[in-house]
Amino acid sequence: MARALAGLATGGLPTGAYANGFTQITADFLKDAPTVDALSARPDLGPARYAGFAMGWLDHGATILGGGLGLTDPVSGDAVVEFHASPA
Repeated sequence: MARALAGLATGGLPTGAYANGFTQITADFLKDAPTVDALSARPDLGPARYAGFAMGWLDHGATILGGGLGLTDPVSGDAVVEFHASPA
């Protein structure tokens, strides 16, 4: 992700990144009318770890951050804001 963002950042347009909170996209998910019930959540990707990834994306030129499926809870967003506001 870092190399892609760094390359996109040279274009002068807003760029962004977001993650989803699942281990993989399953064959069941690729069937007609999928729901996230066919996916397994990543147990290792809590709000603080997601914030760490998000800060790395910012460091590599992202100007827009988001949280995809499985990471849309307010706690993840709050963690990014808190992490960003913390002194280095």
